[in-house]
Amino acid sequence: IFTKDFRHLAKNLPLRFFFCPTEELDEWLREYYDNPLTGMKGRDRLYSSIAEKYLGVTRRYVADWLANLETNQIHSEPKNVKISRPVILRKPMASWAVDLTWLY
Repeated sequence: IFTKDFRHLAKNLPLRFFFCPTEELDEWLREYYDNPLTGMKGRDRLYSSIAEKYLGVTRRYVADWLANLETNQIHSEPKNVKISRPVILRKPMASWAVDLTWLY
């Protein structure tokens, strides 16, 4: 992780910001998330704790990264897919359906 101190650029900037290159971002997020002092939080709390100190990490990226975690995939509820099946009749003319439309 590359570090850069911006105090010489802006006198009012109290925090020290770190840059994380995009090639190493997944690995860095894994280390940050696995650390019990900083990680193991939901999307918004994890992003806000990262955004306080680090630049270059977006909320969307954190959300997508969390969605791809194994624990999230195991514990998330599967999406309900509605399956519509055709009606298969055993005898011809066994079922009738009528649409009524009133035209005046």
